[in-house]
This record gives sequence, C-alpha cells and structure tokens, in this order.
Amino acid sequence: MENKNTFGDLLRRFRQSKSTYTQTSLSKVLDVSQRYISQIEKGTCPPPSFEVCDNICKVFHLSTS
Repeated sequence: MENKNTFGDLLRRFRQSKSTYTQTSLSKVLDVSQRYISQIEKGTCPPPSFEVCDNICKVFHLSTS
C-alpha cells in the first residue's frame, strides 16, 4: 500500500474531510484557478508558494509555526 503524504494529498484529504470546500470554492477563496488546485492535489505542479500556503493555512485555521 502506497503511503500518500505529499502536500497535494494532504490538501485534498483535509479539504474533503474537514471542510465543505470544493476545488472550485477553495480556488475562489485563494484567488487561484480551480485547475491549479487540481494540479496541486494531483502532484503535477511544484508545491505552492509560501503566500499560497499561508493563505491555505488561514482558510483552514491552521498554524504556520
């Protein structure tokens, strides 16, 4: 069994289990495209910038420290 702990895998699991955000609604809040959220979750693009990561943490009420 493959252990999936990439940033995208964690984002998808957290988004689906801890919130009511779809890729589209999350992309609107973060001011990025839905396609970009999809690419992050699939691991087909590099991890997001610090700014995007910081905004993701704010949306999900996570600490950056």
